[in-house]
Amino acid sequence: MGFTAVLAMVSVGLGVLHLLRVATARRDGRSVLGEASHAAMGLGMAAMFSPFGDPLPSVVWLAVFASTATWFGLRWLRAGPRADDAAHHVVGGVAMLLMLALGGHEHTHAGSAWVSLVAVVLAGYFGWHVLRCSDRFVAARRSPVPAGHAGCPAPGAGAGLRSPHVGALAHLVMAASMGVMFLGMV
Repeated sequence: MGFTAVLAMVSVGLGVLHLLRVATARRDGRSVLGEASHAAMGLGMAAMFSPFGDPLPSVVWLAVFASTATWFGLRWLRAGPRADDAAHHVVGGVAMLLMLALGGHEHTHAGSAWVSLVAVVLAGYFGWHVLRCSDRFVAARRSPVPAGHAGCPAPGAGAGLRSPHVGALAHLVMAASMGVMFLGMV
């Protein structure tokens, strides 16, 4: 099994994890649209990494990521700099649109200086986001929030998958996968 097949399977797992987290997001004090956006990114990356091809037409992914980038862009404009999560979703949506436009990891624009520059900048951004998520993961592991508080799951089925440290770890892995995909475009 090749490296891209492994990344495809990891991305499917991340997409499914975030789909499961969508169902409980509101109850746990997380953004439903944020979780849905991460689910779409995981599944979209899986489709791009897949050695078997993408089961959905490109226009579906274009609509999903254009909508995501637009929605979170408007949210960021309304809330300003304090909405850094919205800004991250804008970067993620635009990054996915760029990868779709360039053919994902099977990118054939080798030698194009602007593509390489944008890919390096985005790989750097996602590398920084890996570090940011690492800090969030460590902080969530060190100081668990009591059940019932915003951002912490209430006891019950799937509470482990809904915990803040699992979310931070999932974001870390997704950001690393995005970085790998962009480095492959350089």
